[in-house]
Amino acid sequence: MNPNDIVGIVERIAELLTPGAQQAWDIAVRQARAQSIAYLVWSIICTAGAILAVILLKKVFRKMSDPTSVWGGGDGSEAVGTTLGLIVAIVSLLAIAGTNINNAILYLANPEYQAIKLLLGLVGR
Repeated sequence: MNPNDIVGIVERIAELLTPGAQQAWDIAVRQARAQSIAYLVWSIICTAGAILAVILLKKVFRKMSDPTSVWGGGDGSEAVGTTLGLIVAIVSLLAIAGTNINNAILYLANPEYQAIKLLLGLVGR
């Protein structure tokens, strides 16, 4: 078989696969857009959690400054664990939100690139 025959066969196979390839491409682009929405939702949830943790931290500080409360009037050591836990939660939630918003921007800005990555990942399996 000469090289021209091989090229002809490959071109014929490509013609047969073209409709399926276009459909796979459309599906991959839609998946990239769906993932961007999921990243946005997670970033909103994590940001809301961080805001809730800040509100709780303010309440802890108010309790610590009130001499009539359980935590007030002392050296404040009772609230140290709660305060540190809330600070760690705030930082962690904001880091997760930042990562998710970054991914969402990347997926929304160029869903075709993400679709290529997705398809290459599927082909590589």
